[in-house]
Amino acid sequence: MNFEGMNFEGMNFEGMDFEGMDFEDEGFKDEGRSIMSDEDLKAMQKNVRKLKRIASEKAAELHDLVEDRLPAAYEEIPSIANATYEACKAWSEAEKQLAAQTSENAA
Repeated sequence: MNFEGMNFEGMNFEGMDFEGMDFEDEGFKDEGRSIMSDEDLKAMQKNVRKLKRIASEKAAELHDLVEDRLPAAYEEIPSIANATYEACKAWSEAEKQLAAQTSENAA
């Protein structure tokens, strides 16, 4: 287990017996897991909802362009389509991170 960068200030190890403990044993391996607090998980969920709303708004703009302003406004297609793509991609990545973190917290 790598203790580098960890702050042990204020922790009391008095009376703890570490003799004979194998820190490379299965129970002590650093698996790279990071459990989030409920507060952090809720903030992540809120961000996913926000990104989904933004992606939906961008999709609506693209829809309005197609429905109402084409073919006259054809020059707007690349910028609106790109903004929609980027918004959907941001939402998708955040959704995947949330799903991974939720399953990690449950483990």
